[in-house]
Amino acid sequence: MATTSWFGARLAEVLGRLAQETSDVNLARILRMDRRRVKALRSGHAGATMALSEIDLLDRFLHAEGRGGILGLISAKPTVFQS
Repeated sequence: MATTSWFGARLAEVLGRLAQETSDVNLARILRMDRRRVKALRSGHAGATMALSEIDLLDRFLHAEGRGGILGLISAKPTVFQS
């Protein structure tokens, strides 16, 4: 049930870390999505997806928190679009 893309796996780790710090409910509110989808994304289910608008919301939230966006939490060599 692992995510197939490298970026997807790292994004699931970020969501898991954020869910531990807050909660699935709070993360669902931030991303404006159903908390069952957040749980599926966090656990890395293969069918779980995020729209670009949801990735943008997550990136904006992380920038507002002073964490440097998604890439601030993912120690990544390739860019988001390269992944």
